Amino acid sequence: LSRQMPLTGPIGVPPNRVGWLDMVINRDGTVLSLKLHTPLNRHHERMIVSAAKAWLYRPATKNGRAVMCRILVKVNLPESGT
Repeated sequence: LSRQMPLTGPIGVPPNRVGWLDMVINRDGTVLSLKLHTPLNRHHERMIVSAAKAWLYRPATKNGRAVMCRILVKVNLPESGT
């Protein structure tokens, strides 16, 4: 429903570098927990994780009831500034 990433990437990171977010989505569609899998340093990872924690999803359902779920999300990191 709502996903934003930082507008510019970290300096020195090649454009279109791919990372993966391993996310647990709560019953209300909010991000309960996540882990970023990418070779960036911790400062850059925190920037991306902070943005992803604000994402909102339509809750997964099972037998008509909202349930927690785990998803893997591919992210193309934005081109870095100079």
